[in-house]
Amino acid sequence: MTEERPPGEPTRGPSPFPSTHWSLLKPGDPESRDEAPRRAGLDALARLYWKPVYAHFRLKWGQSREEAEDLTQEFFAWIVEGPFLDRAEPGRGRFRNFVRAHLDHFILNRLRAGRRLKRGGGQRPVSIDFGNAPDEILEDSRNVSPEEALDRQWRRTVLDEALGRLRRGLEAEGRSVVYETLRRYDLAAPEERPTYARLAAELNIAPSDVDNHLSAARRRLYECLKEVIASSVDGPEALREELDSFFPGGGRPDAPAR
Repeated sequence: MTEERPPGEPTRGPSPFPSTHWSLLKPGDPESRDEAPRRAGLDALARLYWKPVYAHFRLKWGQSREEAEDLTQEFFAWIVEGPFLDRAEPGRGRFRNFVRAHLDHFILNRLRAGRRLKRGGGQRPVSIDFGNAPDEILEDSRNVSPEEALDRQWRRTVLDEALGRLRRGLEAEGRSVVYETLRRYDLAAPEERPTYARLAAELNIAPSDVDNHLSAARRRLYECLKEVIASSVDGPEALREELDSFFPGGGRPDAPAR
């Protein structure tokens, strides 16, 4: 039986990699015979990757908003129903690499064949709530290459997911003020960042608590980031590589000293 733990609580004990969202989708995994974990795995991966995929279709291939939304839905259907997972080699376990490698192949085949999911029709294995996000993604990705846009959207989505886990975990522990300290300080625009004294007054805590709360929240946030990224890789080496990609320039908190 899997031990229950609050969202955002760092993983302890055995490695999480045998039951990552990606591994649940891959052929040959005993758990993949069960449709429930497969669907949960696909939904989780879609949450992490639909924005990078959508940005790629818009920016590199010049697709309209509606076309890119349809193609994004169809891409995730293809992941499960097509040959994508059969090509995934054990030990080369970064899901993002396979997404990047197959996106262009996928859309070329679709455009050449003239096949497209009809809007509002067809079977879609995941439900993506696009909302206003497509406009925000396009605005955020201007003046960068499609490849850079894909990586930028991946980082933002991973960070948003990790922040959500951190917030829920701290709320479950009755420590919402720790998250609020991080939100108001680290997530504020540089020109709007408050002093420790001002933030302490706003939150009705001691100035020394600001530093303590920030240190605790940053440590927990990093653990949440590792947890989110681990869900889309197959092993410790792939996790290290993705963390290095997330923190370019050697900024990873637990990176070995050079």
